Amino acid sequence: MNKGWVRPHRVPVVLSVVVALLVAACAGGSGAAPPASAPQGKVETQFKLRGASNLGKDTADGKAYEMFATCLGERTNGLVELKHFHAASLGSDAETLELAQTGALDFVVTSLYSSVIPVATVFDLPFLWNDYAHWLKGVDGPVGKVVKDGAEGKRIKILDFHLGGWRDVYTTKKKLDTAEDFKGLKLRTQQTPAWVQLFQALGAVPTPLAFGEVYLALQQGTLDGAETALPAMWDVKHYEVSKYVAQTHHGLSTNAWVISEQTWNKLPKGAQDAVVECSKTAVTFQRTQKLADAERIDKALQDEKKMVFTKPDPAPFRAAAQQVYAKLVTADNQKALVKQIQDLAK
Repeated sequence: MNKGWVRPHRVPVVLSVVVALLVAACAGGSGAAPPASAPQGKVETQFKLRGASNLGKDTADGKAYEMFATCLGERTNGLVELKHFHAASLGSDAETLELAQTGALDFVVTSLYSSVIPVATVFDLPFLWNDYAHWLKGVDGPVGKVVKDGAEGKRIKILDFHLGGWRDVYTTKKKLDTAEDFKGLKLRTQQTPAWVQLFQALGAVPTPLAFGEVYLALQQGTLDGAETALPAMWDVKHYEVSKYVAQTHHGLSTNAWVISEQTWNKLPKGAQDAVVECSKTAVTFQRTQKLADAERIDKALQDEKKMVFTKPDPAPFRAAAQQVYAKLVTADNQKALVKQIQDLAK
C-alpha cells in the first residue's frame, strides 16, 4: 500500500502476527459439520476468528465490536467465535488492513480503505458532508453502495460504515485563532492524501504518522499538533500533552467495518447472514454512542482538562479544500460520486 508507512522495526511484529493468525485460521476454519455429540442448541466452534481496531475497548467503537462478537456467537449457536483485539494491539490501521487482505485477520475497522478502493478517495475529502443526517443518507444509501462495490477484487468486503466523527485540530503550545496560524505548524495528519494536501494548502507541515506514535511525538515536540476526531484523541489521552483545540470540523470521518474476503468465502451461508445482521445491530449502536460521546468529550476537554477551544473562520479552509478536490477527484466515477453526495444535501 502506498499509504500508512511501516517503520522497519515493526515488520517482524507484523510477520509474527501473520504466522500466528494463519495457524489459528487453519486450526479453526475447516468448516466441518459439528459432531453428533454437540450439546443441543449449541454446536462445536468451527471458526475461531480474529478482529482488530485502533481504538480502546471502552470507546463507542470498542463496545460495538464486542457487541458484534457476542451477537455473532449467539446467532451461530457457537459455530463462529470472534475475539477482537483493541487499541492497535495487532498493528496500525495500515498494517491490519493488509493483514485482512492476506486472510491473516478476519475483521478490521479501517479509515484507510481508500488506499485500495480508488473511488473511496471521495469519502476522505474535506467538507464533503454538511451534517450527520447528510452523512447517514449517503453512507447507508446508493453512495455507500458505490464504495462497497469498489471493494470487489480487493480481497476485502465492506460490511458497514462506522462514524468516525468531526475532525478537529489540537496543539501543544500554539492557539489557532485563524487559518494564518497554521502556517509552519508541524501537524500529524491521517495517512491519506486528502488531509496532507489540505494542510499543505494552509501552509502547515503535515506529517502522516501512525496514531499510536503521536503521543510521544507531541510530548517530545517533534509535532506541534495533530488532527483527528476528538473522541479518538480522548481515548489515547492526547489531552495530557496538548493545550488547545481548534474546532475546524474539516471533515466527518467514515470508517469501514471490513471482513476479509477469504473469511467471508469460507463461512457457510447461515454464518454469512449472521455476520450481516450482527453488523447492522452493532453499527446502529456505534453511531448513536459516538454522537453522545462526542458531545460529552467536548465538554470534558474544556471543563475537566482545561483545554482552550477556538473556532477559526471556515472560509479559508473551504478555499484550501478546493485545491484538494482539483487534485484528487480526477476519475469520472469519483466526480459522479461527489455530485451524487452534493445532490443529497439539496
